[in-house]
Amino acid sequence: MMPSPRIKITLAVLILLGGLAQSQQSIAHKVKTTTVHKHNGHHQLPKVHTKFVWKGGHYVVAGGLFYRYTNHHYTVVATPHGAHLKVLPGKANIVVINHQRYHVVNGHYYRYNKKRHDYVLVKTPRPKPIKVVAHR
Repeated sequence: MMPSPRIKITLAVLILLGGLAQSQQSIAHKVKTTTVHKHNGHHQLPKVHTKFVWKGGHYVVAGGLFYRYTNHHYTVVATPHGAHLKVLPGKANIVVINHQRYHVVNGHYYRYNKKRHDYVLVKTPRPKPIKVVAHR
């Protein structure tokens, strides 16, 4: 028995989202020491960005990349999984994977934490395989 068109579409979307998140993470890992634009002696970030503190470090997320403020400038860093943000850094799509609800922004996955009323940056979830049983 062939999977239904709905299952095929769901699988295709999950594969696409996983690929987008993986590409964003690999970009951040490759450019860990890139400095943000300098203009008139000041380091500038994109106009739309979200600041947060995690493990004592000051971070910014903008356009799907994460920056850390050190030595008077911002540097692109790897995705700080486990970080808590009060607000999402952009418009989110909501997806359900393995019966869990995720907010996806620029390929990064967030889970809402009801106790702290914030969003936790998590690793890209891997969907469990779908078991298709054929009936005769």
